[in-house]
Amino acid sequence: MFALVFIVIGLTLIVARQARRSAPAPVESKAAQLDHAAAVSVTQTDPEFKDVELLGFRLTEDEKQKAFVRFVAVNHSGADLGEIGAKAELQAITPHGMSPVGTFAFRTSLGPWESKDVKAPLETALRVYELPDWQFLRAGITGH
Repeated sequence: MFALVFIVIGLTLIVARQARRSAPAPVESKAAQLDHAAAVSVTQTDPEFKDVELLGFRLTEDEKQKAFVRFVAVNHSGADLGEIGAKAELQAITPHGMSPVGTFAFRTSLGPWESKDVKAPLETALRVYELPDWQFLRAGITGH
């Protein structure tokens, strides 16, 4: 009988303590940040590149601390684009919209429904460790 009374008292204290605790302030989870990042898209300003997508950004430095961007260029059309050269603006996704990170120029050839890995020097005022993570980067082709 005494054991049962102690168990009931103990459970009551545990439940009361949990009820008094206030819920912590909601923190935006990594999944919510990724959902926000996926919802933001960059449209191509040059109609010639409307079927070209740049994605999968990796930011690196060489031994001279020169910034480079590695990415995948994708041709979403059935047309053979041949050799293309373009300039692109790399932008960071922030809670307030998009903010510019840097620019880069690249050349590659893309066949129908083809993708290619590309490496290009990144013109930026920031160091690589100051740049946002890959999931918060988008790039739009701005011209030739």
